[in-house]
Amino acid sequence: MEWLRNNKINAALIVLLLIAIGSTVWNWYHPKETVSQTQYQALPKEKIVERIKTVKVPGPKEIVTIEKQVIVEKLKLPESVASDPNTVITANAEVPPSEGGTSVVTAFNTATGETTIIAKEKPLSLFGFPSNVETGVRYGLTSDGPQQGDIYARWQFLRVGKVYVGTYGEITTQPRARAMLEASFRF
Repeated sequence: MEWLRNNKINAALIVLLLIAIGSTVWNWYHPKETVSQTQYQALPKEKIVERIKTVKVPGPKEIVTIEKQVIVEKLKLPESVASDPNTVITANAEVPPSEGGTSVVTAFNTATGETTIIAKEKPLSLFGFPSNVETGVRYGLTSDGPQQGDIYARWQFLRVGKVYVGTYGEITTQPRARAMLEASFRF
């Protein structure tokens, strides 16, 4: 306990190091689910919806669809959709990026035969292990002399609400290097 009292900053750094290691392990065993950029894929239902039973309701005489041949060509939909005569495209939407995820529901009007897509951003949990990694190069003028270049790297491994905690390091052409802890707030 004596060491802890005399070395509070070192103790805080050790705690942050343990959190960073925990974040790495968490992200290794719980990789983020992403949507493919190369092909369309069926998405799973939300866990809460999986437990809700489905029921059949009578439908309209006609269903409003999007012209299948054109949308298959424009969006490069998979062959399994294009070649199936029983599959029709009833709606399309572009969902903006969301850090907490997005809940999407298709709503079908049985009177008009039209489908709409409604979406809602899911709230962020209080804690998260984002593992945001960024590297880059900077080059420009400085107020105290010649031009300067930097190579930098940033890793944000912990989120508490909208505050991100991580590490930052850079090497400059001066030559000078820095390694720092950082905390940032996202609006």
